[in-house]
Amino acid sequence: MRERLMLTKARNRLRRTVRLAGLGDAPADSAKMAALAQWLPLAHRLSIRGTRPTRVKLSESGHAFSFHIGNAYDLIALEESLLNRDYDFDYQPSPRIIVDIGANVGASVAYFRCRFPNAVIHAVEPDPRAFATLQLNHGQDSAVKLHQLALGRRNGTASLGMVPGKTNASSLLWRAQATESVEVPLQTLDAFIKAQGIEQIDILKFDIEGAEYELLQNFANVDRVRELVGELHYDLVPVSKNQLLAVFEPFSLTWRALSDERAIVHGARKP
Repeated sequence: MRERLMLTKARNRLRRTVRLAGLGDAPADSAKMAALAQWLPLAHRLSIRGTRPTRVKLSESGHAFSFHIGNAYDLIALEESLLNRDYDFDYQPSPRIIVDIGANVGASVAYFRCRFPNAVIHAVEPDPRAFATLQLNHGQDSAVKLHQLALGRRNGTASLGMVPGKTNASSLLWRAQATESVEVPLQTLDAFIKAQGIEQIDILKFDIEGAEYELLQNFANVDRVRELVGELHYDLVPVSKNQLLAVFEPFSLTWRALSDERAIVHGARKP
């Protein structure tokens, strides 16, 4: 039984390695991805941190781009956006403005950048660890505007809970694993779009670890959003599932369940 379990785990690791290697733009890049797929999860288990991100050239939808990968969670971000196609829905044509809230290290930005090359993307990420890699990945792209802040229910500052070594779980809503914190600038989405001179958001993407309810509940200009897409965290939001879904009433929704507690939702604004 134990041998069978070990064999299953080995097969799953191999499948994952092959999938990630397939993102490489050239054979040398695929080899790098395969090596990272093996090494970074091991480094995480051994609590080896502080390694310099590795630059790899990837390909998505016929577009090649450079991407820096520094830890196992950067690989997960690439899997979600480029392999699992979390944000792959039928969008209205030719979006001009995309706001990516919870951009993390920029895997979702890369997806939207390749799919909609003429759009301007505002990438919002408060975690300083993730933002440093986001800068490496998109800081030189004039079509991507980077913002190191959090968006939520008020303006000011807030304490961002961080899980050590885990750059994809930071949240304004504290959880037991968040044993570190950092004070970050905080804006409402209304204040943000006013400051950036945004009249209409063609695609609003969010993945903010349970803070989606407070963000949208306190967004007065929701009529400026044509479409939205993001991850719902039923287990983290401070309200019931029905209360959470009520904030999406202005949109016709479709979603994909990730688990009993998580889902990816897409909404087009109702006529």
